[in-house]
Order: sequence, then structure tokens, then C-alpha cells
Amino acid sequence: MKGKLADLKFKEFELEVSYGKNKEYEAEIERNKKNRTIKVKIEDELNGLDVKGEEAFKLLYPRLRKLDIRRKMSKRQAIKKALQAFELPFGYKEIELEITFKNGKKLEIEDEK
Repeated sequence: MKGKLADLKFKEFELEVSYGKNKEYEAEIERNKKNRTIKVKIEDELNGLDVKGEEAFKLLYPRLRKLDIRRKMSKRQAIKKALQAFELPFGYKEIELEITFKNGKKLEIEDEK
């Protein structure tokens, strides 16, 4: 998992999308700097999926490989690319996207409809 993570443009990634009552999608890759562990999880209420660890990473990795988000991208473009990469509907009520790039720079986006 650590080797494949090095192939990605991101050090950390979090996507939370709410579609209303009991309809949320959350994907996260978080590194713990102290003990050098990696926490990965997917909570997908749209499809009844709740996985962690290696299984979650196997599902996230191909999506993150094709995710082409840059730090200076517009909020609208970044949201569109994230939803497309994760094959999520565009009719969200609320979205949060937090990315830490390999160079340590961050991108944080929030939007409500």
C-alpha cells in the first residue's frame, strides 16, 4: 500500500459528499506521522459499502490515480473532477474536499447547494 501511495499526487485525501438524509459518501486516506501508519476508509451509504484498510485502498487507488486535481484549479473544476473520478452524482447537497499534495501544499474546498 505504501509503495502504491507513492505513485499518487497526494499525501492525504478526504472527500465527503452529502446527498441528504442517510445518503453520504466519504473516502479518506490519512497518514499518521508519529507511528507512520496509513488510515484508509470508505463509507458509501449510496451503495451500502463500509470498508477500511487494504480493501478500501484497493477501491480508492484506481480512482485517485485518474484524479487530476491541481492546487490552483477553480473550485467548480475540482468538484467536477472529484465527482467524475468517484462516479458520484452531481446533485449533492454539501461537499468537502481536502487534499494534501506531495509538496505539502493543501487544497480545501467546501460547497453547499
